Amino acid sequence: MAEKFTSRNNISLSIKPLVIGAGQAGGKICNEFSRISNDYLTYAINSCEADLKSLNSVNKRFKLNNGDGCGSDPNV
Repeated sequence: MAEKFTSRNNISLSIKPLVIGAGQAGGKICNEFSRISNDYLTYAINSCEADLKSLNSVNKRFKLNNGDGCGSDPNV
């Protein structure tokens, strides 16, 4: 008897996993999770507003105050 497999498109999660991305790379990863599927809650945290603006699929963006990006000054 052949096994039946259900495609991922037919599955609805009752609890959405939360993905939190910090910085530019973390934000881009969150953006991809949201772009691929609505099954995830995605939050991006960054001190650079320009990095956050490029994330068009995340559920929520958080900008840290008094920062213009930590890559230019690691002491921030």
